[in-house]
Amino acid sequence: MVKDGHYALKQLRCRSRVIAWGHTARFRTALGLAGTRTGSLLDYGCGDGTFLGMVAHRWTHCVGTDLDAEQLENCRQRFTDVPNVRFLTTDALAAPEHRYAYELVICMETLEHCPPPAVEIVLGDLARCVRPDGRVIISVPVETGPAFILKYVVRTLAAWRGLSDYRSYER
Repeated sequence: MVKDGHYALKQLRCRSRVIAWGHTARFRTALGLAGTRTGSLLDYGCGDGTFLGMVAHRWTHCVGTDLDAEQLENCRQRFTDVPNVRFLTTDALAAPEHRYAYELVICMETLEHCPPPAVEIVLGDLARCVRPDGRVIISVPVETGPAFILKYVVRTLAAWRGLSDYRSYER
């Protein structure tokens, strides 16, 4: 069992049941879509490795990538007992061994943090890494219309309660 990282603690295990439910529901959906296969899975923008911790037992080989080298080092330490998982910076995916190497490439809760030029780079990385017969799963939060209004209210209430990162708002 892998110890929870910062994302899991502040989102999936949040004291606000609404916030925890929203994030847990997305992870549950991704787990269902990921299925169980022998082969390789790439978690692009893996953050603290939460998704890999949930799915690693289903796949032969898992790779998590992120921009933040310090965060990846924390993942390496927490995943020392999980031999089929390794962590790399996203720029390491340019190496030839990653071209068309993954049956499943997943990018959860990442693209919404990227400015438009970076989105094109990420999409190029995903296309280059997935096998021709593989799948790419991208998950981004709904941030428009009535869903946005509800999320804004919940986040504001979370900020008033002093819950983690909800004191500031990313634009």
